[in-house]
Amino acid sequence: MCLSLEKAPPEKKPLTLAEVRAFIHERWAKDQSVLARDQKRLFEYLSKFVKVRDADACRKAVEQLIEEIGLSEEDAVMIVNIMPKSKDELRPMLFRSYPLLDAKSYDRILEILKSLEKGEEK
Repeated sequence: MCLSLEKAPPEKKPLTLAEVRAFIHERWAKDQSVLARDQKRLFEYLSKFVKVRDADACRKAVEQLIEEIGLSEEDAVMIVNIMPKSKDELRPMLFRSYPLLDAKSYDRILEILKSLEKGEEK
């Protein structure tokens, strides 16, 4: 019997920009003066470019895309981060991995993204 003292590698999970923003803001928002230059740049980037700020809603949208459409988690996160507005924007992102997606699937993806965006406006 051989016991290994090595730690298992941490689980890697794709995160939406909103989830990263929530994580970063929770830790760094209190005192930005002590942040390194790269940390400040990341903080500013996330503050400017996150399209939907509700991390929980973004995660729910990712789960919907996985369950209803059959996207991989990585692809679902990419779609939620980019938030395409039309089939013309969406199709190039998915066509290579999902060439058999039908028009209904593209419509449903856009519905999920629109509901995510509308939830943000409230």
